Amino acid sequence: AGFDITIVDPRSAFATPERFPTVSAIIKRWPAEALTALDLDEASYVAVLSHDPKLDDPALRTALVSRAKYVGVLGSKRANTQRLERLKEDGLSDDQLARLHAPIGLPLGGRSAAEIAVSILAELVQARHAEGATKALQEQLLTKDVPIAAAVLGRDVRVAVLKGRQNYLCRHALHGFELL
Repeated sequence: AGFDITIVDPRSAFATPERFPTVSAIIKRWPAEALTALDLDEASYVAVLSHDPKLDDPALRTALVSRAKYVGVLGSKRANTQRLERLKEDGLSDDQLARLHAPIGLPLGGRSAAEIAVSILAELVQARHAEGATKALQEQLLTKDVPIAAAVLGRDVRVAVLKGRQNYLCRHALHGFELL
């Protein structure tokens, strides 16, 4: 998908070229320290995947206050609720916490590691091309309406949804969501 991938993990057993032969770089440092040094900007996408709060939380604190375009984290909804409480206690604002995509990935229904990886990559591609598409929008569509088709067209996301017995074609542009 054209992403330049950097692995950040202080654990030498996990951060090896044998495990990640196609990445651009492997940084064996604590995530918060490494992410600060990487100077995250609008072209940066951060996926936090360790399942370990002592690694994940500092990485998220750093990423959520950065200019990174995307910040997502692996974990269950319950784990995310606890994580958000911890991050709020650490002083992150509601606006900063709202940037977090959690659980990470589009809800494609996959369960295997490969399927989860595809869902994460799909969400990264969506974030790259559909600047206004947020996790909250996805959840609204998936919990209140039933998406039946979707296409990304330039900076707009066009989604056909089945709502009750009526079909709506909605356009989500950078400044809102409207029925067409």
